[in-house]
Amino acid sequence: MKIFNLIFKLSFLFLLCFILNTNPACKGPEEYKPPDDSLAEPPAAPQLLFPPMDTEYVLVPDPGVVQIDFDWTAVSGTEYYELEYSSNPDFINGTTETSSSDGLTILFSSPMDIYWHVRAASSAWKWYTDWSEVRYFRIRPPL
Repeated sequence: MKIFNLIFKLSFLFLLCFILNTNPACKGPEEYKPPDDSLAEPPAAPQLLFPPMDTEYVLVPDPGVVQIDFDWTAVSGTEYYELEYSSNPDFINGTTETSSSDGLTILFSSPMDIYWHVRAASSAWKWYTDWSEVRYFRIRPPL
């Protein structure tokens, strides 16, 4: 009887330890996400540096492209930035590019008006920063 009680208690203890150490929602340490109440508020949005507002670029006739360098201020703790650009000031059908640094170069091959802005992201924040101010530039056909 004493042996049966001992075996029962050990089995129960083993089962309890197994259940407490098993979390089916977390497969490995790289999948851990802290609870939302432990995440920080995001800092202020990046400040746009280049290209300046109302800049006009001309497509180079051969090969028919223009290279635009985008730059903005770094935000401490950022894992990546999202740059969104569109021919529409409301960013309808906009294109989003990501960058791990505070700059990005994009080639454009057709004349258009471009609106752009940037925001920063980090898994330590509750959400992205706000979008930066919106800037505008124009790409014209070759003269």
